[in-house]
Amino acid sequence: VTTVTASHTSHSRRRAIVSLSAMSSFGRLFTPALAERLSVRTPAGTTPTTPSTDTSTQGPDPVGVRDVVTAQSRLRVRVYYPADRGTLDSSANPAKFFKDPLAAVLKGHLHTMSSLRAGTTAFNVAAVALQAATSVLPLAYATLPSAWHDIQPLKARDSGFPVLLFSHGLTGTGEEHATLFCHLARTGYVVACIHHCDGSSSRAVLPDGSDVYYDFPPGMNGRPGIYPADFRTEQVERREVELSELYQFVVAEGGLGETLPVDPGTVVAGGFSYGAATAALAVAKAPHRFAAAMLLDGWFNVDLKSIKGCTSNEQVAFPPLAHVKGLGAVPALFVGSAEFAGYTALHAATVRLSQMAGPGTEVHTIPNTTHFSFMDLVCWLSFLAPRLYGRANAPDPAGSYEHLFDLTSAFLHKISKL
Repeated sequence: VTTVTASHTSHSRRRAIVSLSAMSSFGRLFTPALAERLSVRTPAGTTPTTPSTDTSTQGPDPVGVRDVVTAQSRLRVRVYYPADRGTLDSSANPAKFFKDPLAAVLKGHLHTMSSLRAGTTAFNVAAVALQAATSVLPLAYATLPSAWHDIQPLKARDSGFPVLLFSHGLTGTGEEHATLFCHLARTGYVVACIHHCDGSSSRAVLPDGSDVYYDFPPGMNGRPGIYPADFRTEQVERREVELSELYQFVVAEGGLGETLPVDPGTVVAGGFSYGAATAALAVAKAPHRFAAAMLLDGWFNVDLKSIKGCTSNEQVAFPPLAHVKGLGAVPALFVGSAEFAGYTALHAATVRLSQMAGPGTEVHTIPNTTHFSFMDLVCWLSFLAPRLYGRANAPDPAGSYEHLFDLTSAFLHKISKL
């Protein structure tokens, strides 16, 4: 449930919030307008916040952002949680969209989306130019609306906070869903998003501080060899091990600390694309751990025939174990794009998997959407988004993103009964 804010604010608290507003104004100058609009959107299925009599002192319910690492493998995790407005003061540090500098984030995409490879001279030269270019990009300075590092959480209910454990997509980092995570935190959830280090991210940071870049499969993008038919099947198993470690850290070990206790009876496995497949595998392996699954535009079929360098022509329901065991009695939210619904084998695999989930499962396709309609790219592109998304038959990217927010928050509200 969203936090009910007080109808008045003390004079000293007003001054503190005005100070906060001034301190964060530089970052907010560059915050995408859509992100600002989404931050004040009432989560579907929840109680609206009480409007303030002094709108200059109130805004979106605040969200805390905390960066932690798991105890075992030191995997990086970014946590979003409902925060206590009453404890905000001028020392609060506004949270940016990205943990690392934007130049470091874009180096991962340079490696993934261009012919330049990390470690080569050409890549290093381009990285220097990228560093200079990002210094003038607004996104490098943009802050998440009403989100602050390590501020005091709200008091949890007796059983603890419901928690969403999230796995990002192929070449992702998890930070491309930050606006959605903040929205879900405002519903009362703690969201813990893992940054996978198995080679499926565009760039990740290892425990020793070194970078690991996306691992191109053999036979693809200039890498010699034959694409192994089981490449993704083996990789998703490694990803599930990392997601399982996140569960162990957050739920079993209470790794988020005494101020962020989580409810072991309301743990949701979630993910986008490859992450949705990872979450489905986690649920299939240990359905007793999870109250629900939230699967966004899931990659539930591998079309080997379409992959250059692969000798197999198979359509592989993915992950195989999830399609064999199903999701047990765990209800799942499937939200898909119109683009993915147009791939016959993928759509059929998604439907079959949804039929193997528990009572209360929902299946939605958001019309006129592409795979990229499910991430903050629509915010980052700002006024360019309608034109660029329109070329991909997604003419209303902002409206589609808001639809996603409504579907996810309504489902999670139903699961947690907040």
